Amino acid sequence: MPGNPILVPRRPDHASLSLPDSLEAAEEGGDLMREFFRGWRRKAGVMTLVMATVFLGAWVRNVVVTDQFELVIGDSTNYFTSTEGYFRWTRHAQIIVGDPSVMWYSVPHGSPWQPLDEQAAIEWRWRWNWCLFDFGSGLFRGVALVEWTLPCWIGFPLTGLSAALLILSPPKARRIKAPAEGPLKTKRIVPLEET
Repeated sequence: MPGNPILVPRRPDHASLSLPDSLEAAEEGGDLMREFFRGWRRKAGVMTLVMATVFLGAWVRNVVVTDQFELVIGDSTNYFTSTEGYFRWTRHAQIIVGDPSVMWYSVPHGSPWQPLDEQAAIEWRWRWNWCLFDFGSGLFRGVALVEWTLPCWIGFPLTGLSAALLILSPPKARRIKAPAEGPLKTKRIVPLEET
């Protein structure tokens, strides 16, 4: 039975959408990772997230274990120690210059051997100490010493900073324009006639 045709609105294939540059670049065959790391905020956010992971992971590990990395280069010995909730870097001047060497100590708490704790024997020239942040320079048994200490809980504010840098700086969105015909097209549907 012939009748009036029914008009049904149909959206065009490319409606007015907003896509991030990274997705559009991936559609065009671009490198998705390169697009993600465009700009300094994303790079800084990933770096602070890595630092936060190291600090918080070390905090969990050094509840039961003390780690010390010793590096002898030229006329100085560098100690990197992670124990009891902090990281410490200490540099001693060498009295006898030796060959470069690297040593790693990992000792459970309660063991008879523990890394050198020279705090009591240091004659400080200057020192700044606040909330487990400790920076200073002095003499240890007549040998020059520089020491920096950072608490592992610094991983929490670093995590917040990395989240702010990664989440609050989304890639710029670009509008995709609709075709020239307009936002809506109509398609004519004609009912089938009965036989």
